[in-house]
Amino acid sequence: MNPSTTILCLISLTLLSALHLSGRIIDDWQYQHPLPHNQTLWKVDYGEGVYVMVGVGGVLTTSTNLSDWDSEFYPELVGLDGLLYANGEFLVTSRSGKILTSPDGVIWTKRDTGTGKGLLSASFGNGRTVLVGEDGTTATSLDGQNWTISDTGDDNWYFGVAYGNGVFVAASYDIDLVDNGSIATSSDGESWNLVTLPSAFPTYTDFYDVTFAEGKFVATGYFYDETTEFWGVFIATSPDGVNWTRSTNGVPQTNVSDSTPVYLNMVRYDQDNAVWLGVGDRSVLMTSTDAVNWTPTFPLGNSTTDFYGIGFSPEGRVMVGSRANVYFSEAGTTIWEQKFTGNYVTISDIEFNGDLYVATGSTIMTSTDGLQWQTQLGGQPGGTLANVVFGQGRWVAASRNNTSQIPLTTSIDGANWAFTPTLPEGFTDCQDIAFGNGIFVALPQSGTSSVITSTDGLTWTGRNHPWFDGKMSRVYITYDNGIFIAHNVPVSTLQIATSTNGIDWTITDTGLTGSYFDAAYGDGRWVMVGEDGMVATSTNMADWSEQVIRFGIDDPVRLESVAFGKGHWVICGGSKSIWSSEDGLNWDPAFKTGQDGSTNVFNSVIFDGLSFWTVGNFGDILKTGPVFYPVTLSIYPSLIAGNVLLQIEGTPGDNWDILTTPDLSGNSWSIMTTIRLDAETSSLEVPVTGNGFYILAPAR
Repeated sequence: MNPSTTILCLISLTLLSALHLSGRIIDDWQYQHPLPHNQTLWKVDYGEGVYVMVGVGGVLTTSTNLSDWDSEFYPELVGLDGLLYANGEFLVTSRSGKILTSPDGVIWTKRDTGTGKGLLSASFGNGRTVLVGEDGTTATSLDGQNWTISDTGDDNWYFGVAYGNGVFVAASYDIDLVDNGSIATSSDGESWNLVTLPSAFPTYTDFYDVTFAEGKFVATGYFYDETTEFWGVFIATSPDGVNWTRSTNGVPQTNVSDSTPVYLNMVRYDQDNAVWLGVGDRSVLMTSTDAVNWTPTFPLGNSTTDFYGIGFSPEGRVMVGSRANVYFSEAGTTIWEQKFTGNYVTISDIEFNGDLYVATGSTIMTSTDGLQWQTQLGGQPGGTLANVVFGQGRWVAASRNNTSQIPLTTSIDGANWAFTPTLPEGFTDCQDIAFGNGIFVALPQSGTSSVITSTDGLTWTGRNHPWFDGKMSRVYITYDNGIFIAHNVPVSTLQIATSTNGIDWTITDTGLTGSYFDAAYGDGRWVMVGEDGMVATSTNMADWSEQVIRFGIDDPVRLESVAFGKGHWVICGGSKSIWSSEDGLNWDPAFKTGQDGSTNVFNSVIFDGLSFWTVGNFGDILKTGPVFYPVTLSIYPSLIAGNVLLQIEGTPGDNWDILTTPDLSGNSWSIMTTIRLDAETSSLEVPVTGNGFYILAPAR
């Protein structure tokens, strides 16, 4: 048995002591669907028999055969951009300025470089490793551990660096999209000279990458020529990094009237086939024998996949790109096979009834274990199933902005779904739905009733209320702590309506001015989340305070959902970001897997009694490990000869496994017993049999 993912406390019989566990493991999120993940991949490299891929959200994926995958996330590193295998070691750069290194692609070590600027690309040459990145920052090391920080002399972002002919060449683009990208050269990676580019180059030229092979540097990127009003792929070659010649023969370019030009993101030389390969947006693959004359191809046809990286192994070539797309071409062939792809469905909500997980959105998905998911299409209406609840032995899913004018769909088993037959007049779209106190409460987007209720999810009754009238499509509802709470998108100030039965409502003016989309209750506190990073809290639902939370230095994003469980709060929202808190007041950035954008969103978060779950666009389903109350494990002398006393203290309600091993040299842990903490203190007599070691872990 391997307890490495659940070890919470280790104690030896030779040490009579007490150790405290905070129980804070809610920052460890793992993909449950799709597997291994759904993240855009920037780079791929091969070494030590392992393919390594890095990308958005700090994802690091490895595989030995492109069929079986292992993934780790490093959200604290913001994003992993650069990847290098050289001198018997993998090196990964990040936007936090830290790096990851590994001798085998399996065990990774996080290292500081001494800069907080993002490092975006890496190269090795002349016995040294050179990193380049944000605002012209560079880092140089002879041993991979001690780094010298310098800069190129400008503030562009350098996404490419290569070594050849005794010189390092770095290529960049202007992150503000105002001026040209730049090229810098250095003999040692510390002192840099900016290159004067030929005046014949287009008006605006930005570089995404640079490489060296066959005695020449090749830089690629994007151009816009305001004279000809053409834009597209830019490629240039140089023998020394200083004197550059543009390659135009066969290079795609279009008039600016084409809103989606082709960009080339990376060029590499395939030594086995003696050909240059370039990959880019819209699944373009460009080939050349001399890096001057190019042939663009689209091996995937009319694909929307963008490719960002290409790598080589003895078996063939690998392309990686958007939505975790991985394609492989066997050595000696030109056929590309998709080895993995992400998911393009939208998941808006998830619910758990103790036996079954149901996720709804542009489809319906179910799972009994959270790992194996089945798509259930029968009976689904048009549009998005924005919310799902379970009550009275029935699932009810609400459809928003649907084309079939069927607002509610129900199921007993999660697999077979039927349209709700008895609905109030004109009710064709549902804004939100909640269940509690044996009652379903739904808020229509249309019809003659502003609130409707049901005791079975099948037969619904209109319940007009003046506060809800005129607010259709602008009210959200939640059930928690024994009451329904509805909150409107305010015209002036935010009001909330509360009810125990969905019929009789009490209206409270909060004094808040923002728009709020979800609410939850825990440990005597209400928390609401909304637009622009707004979080509002109250202990009495009358007096509210609000704050803005953000992920690092990023702009605030819309917060979609909040949940509470076992002393922990979790918020999810835009840019696929997650925050956590132990008091609902002080929030820490916990996890981020998405880039900025309205489509990169975690839409809902729940607590299933053991773990937190979140779902989002593009089929994302993630969960934490088991969440538990803080505990203290103590060991005391026993009055019984030959025994010691193990004592657990903490909040009642959790089951705990006590595992033991005679030594720490192997991995031979076994469960000695399981204890339920029914009171604040539980004790266990343990016989002394030599020097035993014990761990405390949440019971599985």
